[in-house]
Amino acid sequence: MIDQELFHWVQAHHIAMLDRWMPLVAAATMARMGVVLCAAVALLLALRRRRAEALWLFGGACIGGSLAELIKPLVHRARPAGGMMLHDWSFPSGHATSSIVVLSLLAFLMARRGPGPTKAWWGMAAVLTLLIGFNRVYLAAHWPTDVLGGWLIGGGFAFLWSRLYPGEG
Repeated sequence: MIDQELFHWVQAHHIAMLDRWMPLVAAATMARMGVVLCAAVALLLALRRRRAEALWLFGGACIGGSLAELIKPLVHRARPAGGMMLHDWSFPSGHATSSIVVLSLLAFLMARRGPGPTKAWWGMAAVLTLLIGFNRVYLAAHWPTDVLGGWLIGGGFAFLWSRLYPGEG
């Protein structure tokens, strides 16, 4: 099965530098951190009288970030043996789901601000999302398909949520 083969290949090719940095990436990208970041941006939006956008961003981060936790008990997929000692189910990856939701919503919002670096915002969101997903497999917290599933679920949610964007008002 390609899922297990890819997982074991990543585990067999650890690099000392990444072994030191990847736990820090995991700690810095907990799902709560994305909601906190969105809450801070939403507060700034509200202070600028852009309350509808603030609610849109914070609501999207909270709802989208919760999807993995709602789905995990339905799927009951075990985490890789010998990996991180986490006490919930594996599919979908909560980090992957929430990171693509939060980073996509922030990139969408920043890209709407006018003739700025739209490609840079989306590029940064993509790179961070890929880093976070790789991190979950590297740390043996998830199977690759857990991450892929999280990206599909979170990306699908972010796409649909973007259709509810309230605009400037």
